Amino acid sequence: EVIYFIGSDPKDIGDLGAEVNFMIGPKGQEEDHIFSVPTAVVIPKGVWHCPMVTLKFEKPFLCMAVSLTTKYEFHYAGEQ
Repeated sequence: EVIYFIGSDPKDIGDLGAEVNFMIGPKGQEEDHIFSVPTAVVIPKGVWHCPMVTLKFEKPFLCMAVSLTTKYEFHYAGEQ
């Protein structure tokens, strides 16, 4: 899965317009990944991720998740 964070200002594509904390890792062991520029987050299969929190907001931004598989499966944390 790839999650894209894209700014909405067509005159400044390098401006996300926000600061985001994207957390990766199992519950209770999440690592914070904080960014304020347009970013693509690549999540390998089986890696737990989220929540994501907008820490600062100046203008709207786009967040788009793209699945890179032909089959989608969803499992809650703690399920086998």
